[in-house]
Amino acid sequence: MSRTPVDILVVGSSVAAGSVASTNKGWVALLANALAHKYAYSLVNEAQGGLNIEITREVLSFTLKRFQPRFVIIGLSLANEGLPWTSNAKQALQVSRNFEKGMKLMVSMVIANNAQPVLGSVYPFDEYRDFHVKELRRVHVAMIQWGWPVLNFLSALDDGHGHWRGGTAADAGHPNDAGHRAMFNAIDLSLFAPNVPAEQESRATGDVHVNSLCDENVQCQDQQELEDEPEFTIV
Repeated sequence: MSRTPVDILVVGSSVAAGSVASTNKGWVALLANALAHKYAYSLVNEAQGGLNIEITREVLSFTLKRFQPRFVIIGLSLANEGLPWTSNAKQALQVSRNFEKGMKLMVSMVIANNAQPVLGSVYPFDEYRDFHVKELRRVHVAMIQWGWPVLNFLSALDDGHGHWRGGTAADAGHPNDAGHRAMFNAIDLSLFAPNVPAEQESRATGDVHVNSLCDENVQCQDQQELEDEPEFTIV
């Protein structure tokens, strides 16, 4: 297999791939241009529309060996794991737990290949109901607390109800050009500075306070509330 070392590898789904955005207007394309100018970095985007955690892990396994990156950005959506189609809080929790498990496994793969993981945060979806938003926000906070850099897309795009802010969406699951620009603007380019330590304190671009993500209308999920609800299996 031919190996072509790059500075930054991006894996993920349609939003990271720039779907719906105008040519070169997706957040990854904007980031690639900015990092090329600032640090003379090369970036390869292997994100593909429709991918979930399981398939992205396979893509990551192959591309880590091929590109030998210094940084790996993982950009995925809870929607692609099926969160919008769960019908109760128990199901939503299982989907989000599977998402967290898969993300942590990919982080381990990145570290094992001597690269720095950078996580794209979860982001809105216009068909989320209240119990979906609870999980969206819980996962967002959890990712920040894992201790790896997080690109804080949710705070930049959330209208307060887990949906896209006005003027930022192309459809229920994808940002438009303005939304992609907001995602790019949420990224602190210094996360990619040369000689970044292999391990560092988590840095989420933008101010994030746990309590601000759990308001009086949509409280963060309490697992005790879920004990009596039926099991749900992802197929």
